[in-house]
Formats: sequence, structure tokens, C-alpha cells
Amino acid sequence: MTDLERGLFKKLKSKIFGKGKRKSIEDDLLVDDADSSSNYFLSFFKKSASADKERLVFRDQLRKIRYSLINSQKKVILFSSTKPSEGKTSLIAALAAALNESHSRVLIIDTNFGNPNLTKMFKGLKVLEEFFKHKKKSNSEASKTFTAMFANNVGLPYVDVIGCKGGEYTPIEIIEGDALKNLIEDIKDKYDFIFFEGAALNSNSGSRELSSYVEGVVTVFSAKSNLDQLDFESIDFIKGLKDKNMGSILNDVELRDMNKS
Repeated sequence: MTDLERGLFKKLKSKIFGKGKRKSIEDDLLVDDADSSSNYFLSFFKKSASADKERLVFRDQLRKIRYSLINSQKKVILFSSTKPSEGKTSLIAALAAALNESHSRVLIIDTNFGNPNLTKMFKGLKVLEEFFKHKKKSNSEASKTFTAMFANNVGLPYVDVIGCKGGEYTPIEIIEGDALKNLIEDIKDKYDFIFFEGAALNSNSGSRELSSYVEGVVTVFSAKSNLDQLDFESIDFIKGLKDKNMGSILNDVELRDMNKS
């Protein structure tokens, strides 16, 4: 691990390993339905499915991250990355399954408009754009509409997911003024955690915009990626978040490398 990586691994010192080639888990789930996606991640917590050492390690790492999240005192959290395809979508879904096992209520909102893989994973979702299209300002009535009509149970009893239509725009281009801030305040008592998936920092301003509305930011890196100048610029932004920077999760770590530092 480089000095840079040591500096980023402040509070969430957890690693999630990736099995096989880069595409496996997430690509498989994108062609499945919501129940299958949910059942895939729930399978890691079934005793009958835990004989595989890799599954055991994956499950235990998820539990460690879950512990860190629960003890962070932060409930509105943005998951971002410097590059696309670092594993944010599968990590968020897996963490939601882990939190579901602890009976924590989780709302996931897909705000990765340019690459809405969460929406593709859990098909048939209501989309964020439609809510803000019809409701510019948030109030108690709007929050009831939001949770009743836009939050969709996806086969996990304690998890709701809101998708996005997707397009070449950023959050502040479709959400007027303080509407998102007000909405979060209205609904956050209904959930233990609200997770946003944001766009990659190197190529899009979406995660930067969302960082103003959340309590914490978790950055996902793939062990298979190399860092370049754009990554270092994004990392400077992450460090500048100070107390909002909850640390980073290193994805795609091979099982044989799990104990290396």
C-alpha cells in the first residue's frame, strides 16, 4: 500500500476482494431481476451457503464495514469513486444486504445519472427525476409521496431503492434550490441510512455537488486500477472534505492479498 493509500484509509479500513475477472459480479446482476439481485447478496449470510472460503471472507469484510458505518454516527452517505467501474454499485447492494440482516432500514438513491447501474440492477424502479419534475420544493406532503410512491422494496425487507432515468446532467441541473436538502431532512428519520451512488469524480461534477448535502463520503477504489493525475486531483478534493471524508474501500482485492498491507 502506498503512502497515498495509507492516507486515505482513515476510518473504514476494510477491503472487499474481487473474484476472477473484473466483470463477474456486477455484470451478472445487471441481467437479473430485483429478487435475484437481492437473493445473491443475501446468500452470503445464509449458513448453508458459507462453506466457500471466499464467500466467508467477503461476508466478514461486509460485516466489518457495516460495523464501521453503524458506529460512524452518519446516516446520509455518498458512495463515489475517482474512475467509473470501480465497484460502487455491487458494494452498495452488498452493504444494503448486510444492513438488512441487522434490521437496519436503508434507502438507496441512484444519482449516478450517466451510468445508472443500480437502476438496471433493480428493474422497475420509480425514478428520481419524475419526483423533482413535479415537485420543486419539499414539504411533509412531498416526503410522504416520495417514500410511498418512489421508494420500492426490492426483495430485502428493510431496503428501498429509488432509481434514475439517467442522462447527461448533474444533480443541481434537475433539483432546484434546497429541494434535495429539505427532502433529506423530511425522510431521514424513516431510515437508519440513506445511500447515494454518485458519478465518478474524475469525469463528472455530480459527486462534488452531492457532497454538500450528505453527512459522509465513502470512496471506492479498485485494486486493479492505476492512479493518474486526474485521480490525484480527485483525491485532493476528497481530502478537502475533512470530517465528511469517511475513508475509502479497496475493492477487487484477491483473496491471497487480503492480509498484505
